[in-house]
Amino acid sequence: MLINYKACGRGILELEDGARLDCSFALQQYGDGKLVLDCVCDDPSSGWQLFASNSLKSIQGQTEDGQYLASHGRITWLQLDGHRCTLRAQTLVLGDGSLRSAAHRFTLTNMIFPDSERNCLPRPVTLVVGGLPVTVHPVEQYVERVAVLQSMRSVHATAWLSIDGSLTPTEAIQVASDISYSLSIVQGHKVNWIDHAGLDVLQRPIWCSLEDRVTKNYTSLPVNRFDGNHRPLPLAASSTCYPKVRELEERYKWGGRVIDAWLDARAEGDYIEARALKFVVVLETLRSIALRDQPPRRHLAEPQWSAFMAHMVPAAREFLANQLECSRDLQSALTNPRKWEDLNRKSFRADIVATFRLLGIQESQRNIELFVSCRNKIIHDGRFRCQAESESVASETDAPKKPSEEYLFLASFVDRAILQVFGLQEYLGSR
Repeated sequence: MLINYKACGRGILELEDGARLDCSFALQQYGDGKLVLDCVCDDPSSGWQLFASNSLKSIQGQTEDGQYLASHGRITWLQLDGHRCTLRAQTLVLGDGSLRSAAHRFTLTNMIFPDSERNCLPRPVTLVVGGLPVTVHPVEQYVERVAVLQSMRSVHATAWLSIDGSLTPTEAIQVASDISYSLSIVQGHKVNWIDHAGLDVLQRPIWCSLEDRVTKNYTSLPVNRFDGNHRPLPLAASSTCYPKVRELEERYKWGGRVIDAWLDARAEGDYIEARALKFVVVLETLRSIALRDQPPRRHLAEPQWSAFMAHMVPAAREFLANQLECSRDLQSALTNPRKWEDLNRKSFRADIVATFRLLGIQESQRNIELFVSCRNKIIHDGRFRCQAESESVASETDAPKKPSEEYLFLASFVDRAILQVFGLQEYLGSR
């Protein structure tokens, strides 16, 4: 597997019951951020204590080059073999994290410099996000790592993000996380940071926090591919995204759910039916969040609906009993008020139109109609519309005729919505 960082040293495992076990360790952080510790306890009989312990509390120690190491957060067992064990950690801090740093540096996964020449190390790019200048540098092994992740559709550390040291570590982490979201939107695949280092005035690390964070495999699918867009968006577009990421998070408190759902849909490695369904889920999520605090999406207000039901339910029961001679069970099933509630809810199409209007998303009525038709088939039938309604689709000149075309139509429809939500209208193709 691809390695981002590794170190060896001596440490102490502290179990939940308070027991402390001396050990040697080998630490590895993989390219996808996963933190793994291979530990060998000094006492050959300590395996019994490890086996009896429900969980591990922490590990502390020192690396061979003299750095202090301490774990924070969750630690889980991956493997236990006598006095040997393999652990997965959430956070490992090397050095004294309380020391003030002159700059913050974050290692980014799957960050691609779109304008760089093949086999050449790209130049650093300075962005201004929220009035704060930040710099994105390629790592020294950038060319080799990008070649690997693009060929294997994998995850690897490819860049460093430098942020001014005037920010506290907590503030810098928030900025780095929002910049990662902004870069992910521009690149069309998940970019995330997996370690945070404090640097001195000579740009040397004085401490480093290794983090096991969510990453996704690289995808080559261009943003808005169905409209003939083959060129990646420039990194400068992330400066436009950044304030929108913060604004929408403040307004909706969505914790990045819409962005994460979209990036997950764009990841490769599944059948296109499943990937198409994921794109549908993105708009379902966007709709539910955007309309959450809006007036109820009903045709009739609650008093009117209650009056309507008070009239219709008894009349329906009487007709079923006297005219159709239905059983009591069937009468109850057909006149259950909860089942009638769906009649008063506005359609998914009406909700999408309302969501687009609220967020300023421009899309043709025909494309919305096509999207809703494709969405209904993939959700209710588990098939593409071009397969389920082949005759109808054949008579529509603008409807996708193949599963691959329908998948790309759904993907591009959602891509355009996401780009507009985050202020990137100028990079759209045709609609």
